[in-house]
Amino acid sequence: MHSLIFIKEGTCNLVKRCTMPGQPDKKLDVPVVSLPEGSWYGDFHIMTDQKADFSLVAALPNHKDDSITSHMIQVYRLPGEVLLRALNNYPVFSKFARTRALQRRSHFQQVYKDNLAFLEMSHKLELQEIDEMADLIISQNRHLIDGDLDSIKA
Repeated sequence: MHSLIFIKEGTCNLVKRCTMPGQPDKKLDVPVVSLPEGSWYGDFHIMTDQKADFSLVAALPNHKDDSITSHMIQVYRLPGEVLLRALNNYPVFSKFARTRALQRRSHFQQVYKDNLAFLEMSHKLELQEIDEMADLIISQNRHLIDGDLDSIKA
């Protein structure tokens, strides 16, 4: 059974691991959302009994404070069984909580798709820029390449 995670201190990032397009051996963690103090995660998976496809990871510190405590997060974990028992006792709130969990899940999925599309486009542009740079270097140095070919022929 899953647990509901409450972020008491610090910030966590929700990420989804995927394979980089065209590079099946390269894995990429696609950022979805940043969850600050007071946020929670896991309600959808508890209520639908589905495996989580997102991961919650500690966010990097902002480096404004160099103390050891600035690098820490604190979370509370509520076992899923406890949440489900509470929801069963309060049907009106249960309906609200389930609706809210579905809305959050839909939002997370859309942000993931948008961010993945952005990363894929960035990757394509990087490859295109590399190709364009290579073409530029070759064209600028064509006289050297042609000269080397002439010396090889001679």
